Amino acid sequence: MERHGLPKYRQSPWLADALGLSYSQAHRRMTGASAWSLEDLERVGSLFGETLAQVVSLDSASVVEGGFDKRRLPPVARRCRAESET
Repeated sequence: MERHGLPKYRQSPWLADALGLSYSQAHRRMTGASAWSLEDLERVGSLFGETLAQVVSLDSASVVEGGFDKRRLPPVARRCRAESET
């Protein structure tokens, strides 16, 4: 969302309005405390003119020497990666 000019302090309220969620639900998704559905990711992407693949893709800033920096992955990607490592 930041790459589209939406500052961090506006992301949860914007997401709540865009997906019809409460502020609390939106904030939990933004912080990784609650899982995203693929449908919601796709819907947010379409509002920014992006495909689902673009929304969940890793950019070069997410890669650090020796592998991925898990702290920079979107919450849904962190969970998927953790499940695939077990």
